[in-house]
Amino acid sequence: MDRILSFIFILLIGSALSSCATLPKKPVFKDLAFGMSEGAVEDMLGAPKAVQGKDYGTAEIEVWEYTVTDNKGKNPETFWVVFQDGRLSQWGRPETLETQAPIVSFHKTKE
Repeated sequence: MDRILSFIFILLIGSALSSCATLPKKPVFKDLAFGMSEGAVEDMLGAPKAVQGKDYGTAEIEVWEYTVTDNKGKNPETFWVVFQDGRLSQWGRPETLETQAPIVSFHKTKE
């Protein structure tokens, strides 16, 4: 009987400890929506790896860069999230987005 109680106790402790562990947040791009604020996107995806921006006079464009890997941490892919005047306007792989060429002239790491 004591063995069974000890076993149950160990299972309960192990279960409680494992539920406290959190895995790193992996960006989920499918939940994005046009017009989201920068804060809402950062809450959803986490901080970007890098930020690029340009003020065109008529519009401010900012591109956030994320790197996503498969479940084994391999095969990294780059994704961009594009804001126009502080609102989400595009997202996806860089080669599929319509951006203005000078946008890559600024590059800084987001702190």
